[in-house]
Amino acid sequence: MATFNEKESYDFDYIGLDEDENGEVYIMLKYDGKTTLPNFGMLEYRVKALPFQITMPPEKFPRKIRCFVNKLISSRFNPAQEEQFPFLQQDREWLLRQVYVPGFTYKFSVIGRDFAGKYTLKDLDSGVDHYHYESATPLNIGDSFECVVQSINGMYLALAENRFEALRGAGFKVGRKLMFTIRKQKLDEQNRPFLQLVDQFRGFWHRFYLEEDDTAPEQDDIELEIGDITPEGWLCLQYPGKRLADIQKIRLAENPDFGREDDRREFKTSIAFPPGESRTPDFQKQLNHNIMRVIAG
Repeated sequence: MATFNEKESYDFDYIGLDEDENGEVYIMLKYDGKTTLPNFGMLEYRVKALPFQITMPPEKFPRKIRCFVNKLISSRFNPAQEEQFPFLQQDREWLLRQVYVPGFTYKFSVIGRDFAGKYTLKDLDSGVDHYHYESATPLNIGDSFECVVQSINGMYLALAENRFEALRGAGFKVGRKLMFTIRKQKLDEQNRPFLQLVDQFRGFWHRFYLEEDDTAPEQDDIELEIGDITPEGWLCLQYPGKRLADIQKIRLAENPDFGREDDRREFKTSIAFPPGESRTPDFQKQLNHNIMRVIAG
């Protein structure tokens, strides 16, 4: 029975990187403890490395590299033998999950346009190409822009303009209960404790702030309910059935949107202007520091 079949993927063991006589860098591989098949001379299992992999420290390289068999060739020394040698490329779905995390922002450049008006993009950090990107506004070759990864769908990325749109497009809704994996407990820039979470629904990273009387769960998983989604694209999470504390919403929203004055809404000047001589409105300072301090005693 042949070891490899065309158009199928296999997990190879990582050996290291090597440069050929043309300056191309390859990931050298083993399969079933061997670097080649019988009767194939100097041919060895290898797959072309992407720019980000060339600079990756060896200790951080995945031990297993999933490769797609693009084609098979027969042995020159024994054309009749059943075993054929594989020409490999990195399995695209596996590669995308190595490079991208839903909810994170990445920068792309336009490098092509097909006959249907869809664009080919290149990730400016990893060097990975992406095909069939649709844009509501015309783009030019060489344009660069940032997008948030909404999801990884097989061999393609679904991209969104910002994190809020990515969450909405991925199906996050207020009132929905989800399971989260707890990565670790951390402190934010103001020494407030929070749990760093990854949802098991789409793989986004989130924060769940602990109140003063809260302790971190002992288990690795936790069920939480979406109490709100901020305009900046952050989930305000709560224990199922419990009201989300207003102060927690404020912590997560860096720039709260209080609306605009109209014939039914009028703001008191104390909401916008800090005490003193300043005539510059500062909603953030007044709400987060002055007014909430008075309310909380």
